Amino acid sequence: LAMRDAVTRTDHALQKAQQELTTGLRQDVYAETGFRAAQSLDMRNRMERIDSFAVNNQLLAGKISVMSEQLGQIRTSVQGFLANALSLAGGGEGAAAVAREAGALISAISTQLNTAYAGEFLFSGMSTASAPVKDTSTLTQLSVLPDGATGAQMQAEMDRLNAWFGLGGGDITRSDYVGTIYGGSTEGLQSAQIDEYSRMEYGVSANDEAIRQIFKGLTRFANASCDVSASADDRAAWIEEAMSSLSAGVSAIQNREAGLGNQQSLVEGASLRQKNLSTIYNNRVVEIEGVDGYEAATRFEQLSAQLEASYK
Repeated sequence: LAMRDAVTRTDHALQKAQQELTTGLRQDVYAETGFRAAQSLDMRNRMERIDSFAVNNQLLAGKISVMSEQLGQIRTSVQGFLANALSLAGGGEGAAAVAREAGALISAISTQLNTAYAGEFLFSGMSTASAPVKDTSTLTQLSVLPDGATGAQMQAEMDRLNAWFGLGGGDITRSDYVGTIYGGSTEGLQSAQIDEYSRMEYGVSANDEAIRQIFKGLTRFANASCDVSASADDRAAWIEEAMSSLSAGVSAIQNREAGLGNQQSLVEGASLRQKNLSTIYNNRVVEIEGVDGYEAATRFEQLSAQLEASYK
């Protein structure tokens, strides 16, 4: 019986040595390290929290990158449209062609703003489950001018469009744009906790002034009825104001892209800090829970020889 007990103890010690040799960690940290096991547990909990932040930040960086890419494509498209829009000043077929191009660009921008990432709409503000842009077909027919509109009529139409898009001051949530086109949240942008102590508001919504300026300018170009008999001066004023709106939208989008770049930099910085902290915590855990590989190998060989001798 004494020999059986000795063999059993040796076999258990051998299995322990084999496990520690394989994993590089102590089999029973609490029994062998005492109060330091609590430190190891704390380090592991911290690593788990940091890893969860790292996963979320990776997703967040992807969302910001896609948003920036879509805004860049919208800006490039509008800049290309502006280069061709000067032909509208001459009226006739050129005006009709630019009007068609404006309508097509409205549809394309709507599609880009309805981009989703990981099941969430990017440009809807806090309402990520709702598409940010609803049907925009009404925009191509929103601006209506009578043939040969006077300067006063054109100015009145400009004021009406500013109010419709919420660009004339006042509460944007009560504008027709929010009620007709925008389907996202008006309560603010999305926010994310990038580490234990920092929360960041990020993104751009389709309700942003830059987007509304662009839609307003394209709406103006989509209407070419003033070319029929309006005076050259009135037509030029109409086109100039429309181009000014598009230019303002492009400039604002560039600012939004810069803001997204700063946000992405913050996320990358937080991710780098978390990676470094995770490495530090992991090294500390290994220091407490780890075993000397050479010592474990020597112990394993000795116990194997002892067990074999006991059996003999």
